[in-house]
Amino acid sequence: MGNGLAGEDAGGLAAMTDSRDVPPLSPEDPELAAACAALGERWAQAVYRTAYSPVPGAELVPMFERFVAQLVDALRSAPFSGLAAEEVGVAVVKARFTGPTSLRASVDALSRPLLAIGAQAGVEDVATKVVSLLAGLCAGYAAATREWLFEQQEQVKQALLRAMSQARRDLAISEARFREVFARSAVGIVLSDPNGSVIEVNPRMAEILGYATEDLEGRALTDFFHEDEVADLSASYQGLIERDGERFRKRRRLVRSDGQTAWVYLLVSVLRDAEEGAGLHLTMVEDVSDLHLLQGRVSFQSLHDALTGLPNRQHLLSRLESMLGERAQSGPHTQHVALYLLDLDGFSVINNGLGMDEGDRLLKDVAKRMESLFAQDSVESDDTLVARVAGDEFAVLIRTVGPPDVLATVDQINEELAEPLHLPDGGIAVSASIGVAHSPVGEITAAELLRAADVTLRRIQYTGKRQWAVYDRYRDQGERAKLRLAAALPGALEFGELVAEWVPWRRLPTNDAAGAAIQLRWNHPEQGPIGHEQCMELAEQTGASLPVGEWMLDALCEQIKRWRDQFGSDIFCGLGLTPLQAADPDLVGIVDAALARTELDPNALWLGLPVKALGNDETEAYDNLDLLSGLGVGMMLTEVGSISGDLVRVDELPVSGIQLASWFVRKVAAASPDSLTLRAAESMIKLAGDAGFVTIVPDIRTTEEADYWRSVGAHAGSGPHFGLPMSADEVASLIKPH
Repeated sequence: MGNGLAGEDAGGLAAMTDSRDVPPLSPEDPELAAACAALGERWAQAVYRTAYSPVPGAELVPMFERFVAQLVDALRSAPFSGLAAEEVGVAVVKARFTGPTSLRASVDALSRPLLAIGAQAGVEDVATKVVSLLAGLCAGYAAATREWLFEQQEQVKQALLRAMSQARRDLAISEARFREVFARSAVGIVLSDPNGSVIEVNPRMAEILGYATEDLEGRALTDFFHEDEVADLSASYQGLIERDGERFRKRRRLVRSDGQTAWVYLLVSVLRDAEEGAGLHLTMVEDVSDLHLLQGRVSFQSLHDALTGLPNRQHLLSRLESMLGERAQSGPHTQHVALYLLDLDGFSVINNGLGMDEGDRLLKDVAKRMESLFAQDSVESDDTLVARVAGDEFAVLIRTVGPPDVLATVDQINEELAEPLHLPDGGIAVSASIGVAHSPVGEITAAELLRAADVTLRRIQYTGKRQWAVYDRYRDQGERAKLRLAAALPGALEFGELVAEWVPWRRLPTNDAAGAAIQLRWNHPEQGPIGHEQCMELAEQTGASLPVGEWMLDALCEQIKRWRDQFGSDIFCGLGLTPLQAADPDLVGIVDAALARTELDPNALWLGLPVKALGNDETEAYDNLDLLSGLGVGMMLTEVGSISGDLVRVDELPVSGIQLASWFVRKVAAASPDSLTLRAAESMIKLAGDAGFVTIVPDIRTTEEADYWRSVGAHAGSGPHFGLPMSADEVASLIKPH
């Protein structure tokens, strides 16, 4: 390692790498700070012997720790920017770690640890950001290296000029100096005449092209230019002769003796003689082939999936934008773009059951099958693209002349996936749900087409496995309107737009008011009142049903307390929970806190759990049911609609009553007198009564319906016949004081 420089050079380099250039790592997370410190030491060790640096050994590790700190801070910043990585690349060059392998050693040392540190710090999309940081580091390193080399090159040029203009008495010394610089320069140097013939080259130039120096002298300079760049470079060289005092710098390709391409930076100027004659061309050549390959690899990784090698989502969007942005043609030759978005059915079962290694094998197998299937398609390769856009999601992009044959393509995909993948434990066959969206070019953006395919896929996944559908514009408009409402619902609670309503319960045998169930109404500023069922459906989509349910529970307990103080203890009120609320791990604590806050007797409160929330296995809802029943809260099973399944389940659960499903009540109301539906309803009420359960019938609309349910033995009812949702004061007017 370096042991420092004397005089101004040492002081200048110390200033370039001073800690004020790179901020220290924030000590907010000791584990993260330790990981960064370890990475700084590892980086320093990796580049230790790749180049001579004037930085003292004792300062080397702290300097690289500061470099790591700046990279990690950039990785965690929001919004994300890779500019800090470019600054680090420049700082590494300023520290003179510019050996042939310094950059490669730096990238190898940083890539994996940065991914781990980013994951430890909770950075989103960490792989893409790390790739961007490494690319920025390479870019900054390359730019700083070029500037440093060009400074050297300019010094060489000045040395050459001085040598040629020296007085004759100093010619021997000048020639010696020139030869030393010429022979030992780290960049290639070529002297050529105005006609383009090589006069002399230095050893480094011969090394770059793979020739002996004597084999290059006398040959035309254009012999070593790539054929695609001969015309441009010849014109540039000729232009320097005609324009005094100019030079040019370009990144171009040279052809080596073995036919391989060498990427280089050319710095070309003119050396004129004392009589201002035509002069000579001085060409300095920096070989950047390794850097070009590294940049190409980083670019490939940023646009391709690491596991399967397929294009990734960013690549797909880029190709979509290219296809859809083309000039549209009319008539039967109109080009269409179709996007097929695939989600493997039950992949988590395979991944969790057989292990992630087998899951990865399956993903790679699916990728190969899709590539093989569409590589053999009749359309050109530029018109198809297979990409992996998420964990177990793939996309197939196809451009056709005329409308696409969606059914034929979907059948091809399903047939290809149906062939089992053979593993040591047996064969695995997979299926996929497929959302399809297509459009003529010029009529839709890439983001809109991708969203259309995605929403179609999400919709059909609720209908079962191995389903497919084409995007329905009108259905999507309705669903998007619902989603906008769902997104606005949490804010409605904060702004006081949500109010409590009460649906009165009547004792069917006596027609007396028994209490009420709390419901929700959203006084939407634009759409007007939105009822309880739609509100809770929207709240379930965003998870807002949990805070909304807590708010409703507080309002319910406070109202029950007031009514019981006013009318006595024979008042019961309830809240029907949604599946998400029923499975909330905090439900028991929330209920217990509400009861304690209002000093309410638990048996005055009734909570309803929907049958579907209990599922087929032990769930969080089962635990909530047991614990709440143990507190003394009255528990009901709601949405009951079948004898064989629901009542059998009731018999096994700590519930005190059931509430029929509204759809079942409406079906009974429309049934003929001798129908099986009526007999099923009568049997259900009788079985529930024999078991000692209270039976509540919602959505009773007429006197005839009320008489029917009273006749079969139902205990209580609600619905339009007994009153629409009303205020708490209106409910109180219906309750007779005891």
